[in-house]
Amino acid sequence: MAMSDSPFAPLEFSAQPREESAAGGEESAAGGVPWRSRDRHGRGLRHPLPLGRRARRSRQDRLETAVEKAVEKIGGLGEPALIGMVVRVQRIPDHADGLLRELRAGMPPGPERLWASVGRRGDGTLVVTLHERPILSAVESDELDTAVYATVLARCAEEIGRDPEQLDPGWGSL
Repeated sequence: MAMSDSPFAPLEFSAQPREESAAGGEESAAGGVPWRSRDRHGRGLRHPLPLGRRARRSRQDRLETAVEKAVEKIGGLGEPALIGMVVRVQRIPDHADGLLRELRAGMPPGPERLWASVGRRGDGTLVVTLHERPILSAVESDELDTAVYATVLARCAEEIGRDPEQLDPGWGSL
């Protein structure tokens, strides 16, 4: 996952195999970053956590973990059209004005349009962009993994012209 200097740049996740971290110490499930969520007003950790307690994860950390799991699962499906697929996380949809016009006109868009958009790069790479705010406001945290996977799978299947059940036969049993 490449990091950008801009805080507004979308996060990207790729369906390429991930290398294991060789760094020691306790790491988060969100990609090898040490847990440091007990920072208070930018002044550092308040005190050490009691033994056996995990630091509380933010909603964004949970979403990043859910996206990583979805990308790994979709990468393991073995579909040639999905090799090299990129999943981005963006705070809000680019086309929010159009969605608001549709809502005001009485045509509510489905969750798949609110939650994700799909397209291709110039080299033909499939790019799925998940929208953080709509997903986190509509989905409970215990259903986040399932919702993110179902959204990414449905949008990928739609883009390559296949049924989601063809890509993942167990998809309907989620």
